[in-house]
Amino acid sequence: MGFMANLLTLRSIPSIAFVSVVFLALYKYIIYPLFLSPLSKLPNAHPTAPISPAWILYCRWSGRENRSIQAAHAKYGPVVRLGPNEISVNSVEDGIRPVYSGGFEKHAWYPNVFSNYSKRNMFAMMESKPHSNRKRMLSNIYAKSTLSNSTHLHALSEILLYERFFPIFQNLAANSTPVDMFDLLNGVTMDFITGYLFGLSASTNFMQNPDKRHRCMEMFHHRGTNLFWPQELPKFTRFLGRLGIHMQNQKTLRMANREIEQFNIDMCDAADRALESNKQDIEKSAADEPVVYAQLKTAMSKQRIKESGELTEKDFADQRLQIASELLDHLAAGHETSAIALTYTMWELSQRPALQSKLRAELLTLSPNLVLSHPSDPSHPPSPSSSSSSPARPIPSFKDLDTLPLLHAILYETLRLHPSIPGPQPRVTPPSGTSLGGYAAIPGGVRVSAQPYSLHRCENVFPEPEKWLPERWMEAPDFERSEKKGIEEDGDEEAGEKVSIREKEKYFWAFGSGGRMCVGSNFAIHEMKLVLASVYSNYTTTIVDDTGIEQGDGYTTGPVGGKLVLKFDAVV
Repeated sequence: MGFMANLLTLRSIPSIAFVSVVFLALYKYIIYPLFLSPLSKLPNAHPTAPISPAWILYCRWSGRENRSIQAAHAKYGPVVRLGPNEISVNSVEDGIRPVYSGGFEKHAWYPNVFSNYSKRNMFAMMESKPHSNRKRMLSNIYAKSTLSNSTHLHALSEILLYERFFPIFQNLAANSTPVDMFDLLNGVTMDFITGYLFGLSASTNFMQNPDKRHRCMEMFHHRGTNLFWPQELPKFTRFLGRLGIHMQNQKTLRMANREIEQFNIDMCDAADRALESNKQDIEKSAADEPVVYAQLKTAMSKQRIKESGELTEKDFADQRLQIASELLDHLAAGHETSAIALTYTMWELSQRPALQSKLRAELLTLSPNLVLSHPSDPSHPPSPSSSSSSPARPIPSFKDLDTLPLLHAILYETLRLHPSIPGPQPRVTPPSGTSLGGYAAIPGGVRVSAQPYSLHRCENVFPEPEKWLPERWMEAPDFERSEKKGIEEDGDEEAGEKVSIREKEKYFWAFGSGGRMCVGSNFAIHEMKLVLASVYSNYTTTIVDDTGIEQGDGYTTGPVGGKLVLKFDAVV
């Protein structure tokens, strides 16, 4: 009997082990996340969110992440659970402020795809300390005070507008030729940002070279395709790769990366040569100064010398790639986001002729202004109106452009409704845990994010958020007025709840917030205002083809159709 009992006991051990494993699995993956986890108190964006990330991963893979998260916030409030270890916030005081100004580190989502040359740039840095060190090297050259007084930016803007931009539009207006503005604006913004990064002589000329522009934009498109796999499932993607299964077209991806990285480092090297020659040539144009490149190289060299005493050949080679990685990130973000915002601004204005007239009236108050004497005659070099006493090629100051309330309101409302980066900005809760949105004891290591798409649609701040209403940003001197329920072009309005401009600005998140907000936001705003002022001082725009103008759903996204065809007519 004893032998049989022992035998039965031995036979039951596997069963006990199996039951134990099943119970532990049920506890870890079902019972704990559903009922016992601190996150179990949060509303779920989807019934399966506590036990599986499958729902939010599917939303990201299928291109409906932003809308799905927004629908969850609209239904459940400012904090929602997206997965077993992921939440989204959609408030300021107990949401984006503690997360983005409270030292939460970046998620691995960033370096997974935003590094270049196998080097992490500022945007891809997860930890705060290296990010702060890099930002100190760069923030001054993007500061509003620096840009306002920059002889380089003034000289660069003058050449880009009068030698490239205006001649194109004179021809378009003279021949009544429709043009794809999304395509052209990518060239305009690329020329501006590379001119500031590398100096005019080392930068692109995409406005006048459409073939080069199209090739470069094609490579950027390939480079940004199917980022879901390496970004959201990096280990799984690498495992499949070892098995010979690739979720991205490897040949196309390698070609795109190789071309883009070579394109960028060629400009870095040209800027370096220009920097050396500028030391010998005091007659060089101010526009040729490689402002950002020079600042970054000097700051990096000083830091390395401080750390190691002297620079070796290996240090120089590594520094070259570090600089190239940083500036490729500025170049990529600096051209694409501004082109998207300008495209949607011109699309909205093209539907409103009366608003174009009001904007032009405001632009005429600039001194000097940007009105051309022959806006539709390409036989005349672009020059100011004959009635103007302006310089030969006038450029309004940064400060003067900033004082135009309607121009500012039009741009801000576009950035609210059509943010170029509408998607989530993931962070990780600190090891000590945190409280968000009234929910205490949120543990460390949780992925948490906010997204402009949702913050810009908070109805208590932006009534009728799906409507493009620039008047939201045109406040009375005391910064408070009645938020309009809708203004038609005849001026009819219906008063609604008062919302202060300061409150709106808290929720305005087109450039992020906190220590990691977009370092180039001042440059981008100035560039976009200057381009809009140049166009609408001289031309009216009408839509020829806006098929596919609806904005895609993703992290950085423009029109799903990839185009906006407009017609330009000179103002008489």
